Amino acid sequence: MTAAQRILQGVGVSVALSLLTPSAPCGRTDPLRDAHAVLERVFQRGEAALLRPLLPRRLKIYLSCGSLGIPEGYYGADQMILLFDRLFGERLTTRFSALDPPQRGADEGQAVIVAHWQFRPREGPGQEVGLSFALALDGGWTIREIRDLK
Repeated sequence: MTAAQRILQGVGVSVALSLLTPSAPCGRTDPLRDAHAVLERVFQRGEAALLRPLLPRRLKIYLSCGSLGIPEGYYGADQMILLFDRLFGERLTTRFSALDPPQRGADEGQAVIVAHWQFRPREGPGQEVGLSFALALDGGWTIREIRDLK
């Protein structure tokens, strides 16, 4: 039995194959791409609680989305979860697509994710709204503001 065969028997074929599969350098992922994926999951599943990792703990988020019937202002993390719960309760997402790749700021501490959200209200025809999510790096990427694109 060769050394390679002994290794395959010891760790299993699936583990060995996963070691041969290319991945991000040193096993690291891109936190900005992860934030991008979280936003997509939140809207596609209609689950506001999934937004929590992107919400700052101490700062409020500026929200300007008049087309969605939300008063303009600054909202805390818990308020954002409640607002998005209400949005998802009144609307069924038919498509959410964030433009890729996210646009980074010059200092690499800021990013903007632009997305198109297509939804169908519980009653009425389908609608679409463009949204921009401004993020800042503060230990991890967090949302600082959300605006509808007019």
